[in-house]
Amino acid sequence: MGAGTIIVSVIAIAVVTALLAVLRVKTDALSARGCDPGQGDQLIDIAYCSGGLGGGHGGVMRVTRDPQQYARAFVPGHASGKRRQTGK
Repeated sequence: MGAGTIIVSVIAIAVVTALLAVLRVKTDALSARGCDPGQGDQLIDIAYCSGGLGGGHGGVMRVTRDPQQYARAFVPGHASGKRRQTGK
């Protein structure tokens, strides 16, 4: 392999990488993540199949759409109790 072939290959790889990066930015901007805030729950299917006959588990998880209620779910019980007692 000559030096010219290596340089052309490196340039081609750089151009393909740049094109993929531009396409990724455009598609990521179009697809919003999460759900719009509001009332009620978002239902998420958490079923999976481990293969074979009858393997896996099924289920549905409920996630609230209210941002404040969602944030409260991550506060430990002992922390929220202290906050209410001190009035802060």
